[in-house]
Amino acid sequence: MIAEFLIDYSQKLSENNFEDKNGGMFLKKKESYKLIKTINELFDKWIKHQRVKKYGEHSKIRTAIRKEPIKLVQYLRGEKDAYGSVRDIL
Repeated sequence: MIAEFLIDYSQKLSENNFEDKNGGMFLKKKESYKLIKTINELFDKWIKHQRVKKYGEHSKIRTAIRKEPIKLVQYLRGEKDAYGSVRDIL
C-alpha cells in the first residue's frame, strides 16, 4: 500500500514540481507540503491489524508502524510465542 502510493505519487510529478538548490533537485515547498499532507492522510487510514486484543483488530497505519518494532522485539526476546507481521497488509 505505501510503496504503491509513493510510486503513484511520483509518477504524477513533473519538472515544474522541482527546483534546483545548491546543485540538487528538491520538491518545491508547496509540493512538499502537499506530499506531507497526503502521507498523513494515508497513515490515518484504518487497516485490519490486531493492535491489542481487547481493543479489536483494526488500527490506523501509523499505529501499526509504531507497534511493529515493539512486537518484533518481544518475539525476539522470547516474550511472545509468535510474531505476526503487518507487512502483508501494507
